[in-house]
Formats: sequence, C-alpha cells, structure tokens
Amino acid sequence: MMMFSSCDKLLILDLDETLIHSTKKELNYPGDFKIDEYHVYQRPNLEQFIATCSSWFDLAVWTAASPSYANKIIEFIFPKSVELKFIFTGDRLHESNQIAIY
Repeated sequence: MMMFSSCDKLLILDLDETLIHSTKKELNYPGDFKIDEYHVYQRPNLEQFIATCSSWFDLAVWTAASPSYANKIIEFIFPKSVELKFIFTGDRLHESNQIAIY
C-alpha cells in the first residue's frame, strides 16, 4: 500500500455527529467520557480511524461548538502524537452565519 507523507493533503474532520455524539441525557449505556453536562460517545473504531487518517493526511477539526468544548473533546479523542493543523470553532462565525475569513 502506498503511503503519503503527512503534508500532502489536509483532511478536515467534523467533531459533533461525525467523530463523536454528545447528549445531556445518557443513552441506554454509559458514555465513553463526560464533558461538563454532556455524555460523550465516540464513534466505533474512532482510534483506528484517527490513526489511519493521520498517517495519510494532515488533520484539522471543524465544529460549530465553542472553543472550550472543542478543546476538551479533542484532548480526549486525539492522541498526543497527532498534531492538528487547526481547530475551527463556532466563535469564528458571523451573526449572519457566514464563515469569517482569517
């Protein structure tokens, strides 16, 4: 299998409802961890997915959530060996819901 260096391509991953599911009300089984009042459930095989993707791509994260929430979740699900290129959070959105350019 051909492997690319990590700087050839950038993969931007959506946090909520893609990598994890979080809810204030616990499901019929315990979450993988809890952040503030949220029960957080990792998607099946998330660790392997991140490991594989990080060997093929540079990674970044998008979420409409707050930076505080995003950083707490990212700390749990990404290994320290994976360096994210950026984290784009909801605080970068204008009131008109258009993405701010930085």
